[in-house]
Amino acid sequence: MRFEMDAAYWSRQFPEEIMRELAERGREAFAPDGMPIEDYTPIAVAKLFQADGAGICLLAYIPPRFPDLVRVLTGSRQGVLGIRPEFHDVSIDDLKAIRGRLGLPLERDLYFVGGRPCAEYVDEAWTQITA
Repeated sequence: MRFEMDAAYWSRQFPEEIMRELAERGREAFAPDGMPIEDYTPIAVAKLFQADGAGICLLAYIPPRFPDLVRVLTGSRQGVLGIRPEFHDVSIDDLKAIRGRLGLPLERDLYFVGGRPCAEYVDEAWTQITA
């Protein structure tokens, strides 16, 4: 059975302050001509996870020219960021459509404190895996 979500749910998962910060980070990541800045270090703004699975991703920024996309960092094995982490541009609507095994949608980690480079979270995850 599919777990249907309403607009109020998604406004809590992607509140205005998160969307504003993602857009601001996107403006920092791109030059005025729209080209990506080569040495820009993506900063984690928010973390999404699957309540009924192991998937997680860090949201970094929204590209200025594509306001319906968000740059996310994911891990390739059971949501662990330390295993082959990759950046992807994902439609916000696609994030909203993702469902786990029980049909539950992604949720934002309300206790996640962003503001650090995404690479630091990857390093922490790798340290935990190899410890």
